[in-house]
Amino acid sequence: MNVTASGNSNEPGDRLDLLNRPDKKPRPVAWDRRFGCVRLGEIEIDLTEQEARHSGRSTVLTSREVAILQYLLAHRGSWISAEELLERALGYPAHYDSPGIIREHVNQLREKIEPNPALPRLLLSLPRLGYRLAIAT
Repeated sequence: MNVTASGNSNEPGDRLDLLNRPDKKPRPVAWDRRFGCVRLGEIEIDLTEQEARHSGRSTVLTSREVAILQYLLAHRGSWISAEELLERALGYPAHYDSPGIIREHVNQLREKIEPNPALPRLLLSLPRLGYRLAIAT
């Protein structure tokens, strides 16, 4: 068995092998800490601490929710397709066809950051266009 400097093996079936196989789970999500705290309307989002704060309340964000927000922040003003979010923000293999995954994460995220999740004003979506954060560029 070959072991890398990090202690991982690169034998078939190990974690590194799974990263290159589209039929397996995606790689872990990492996010860019350069964004730090971001204000979206009345909501303050701390990407480093993975939490959203509003009116003295704090809500924990998952690493996938943070990755989606980070990607949308990096591309603010642009509509980002579910496929692009799957591949670039969450690390799914190219052509992994499951926009329902993004829809589920976005709905959970809206529950945490939108004043009224049923009528989103911050995290917008349009059929065939994708998702976008409604913030000034």
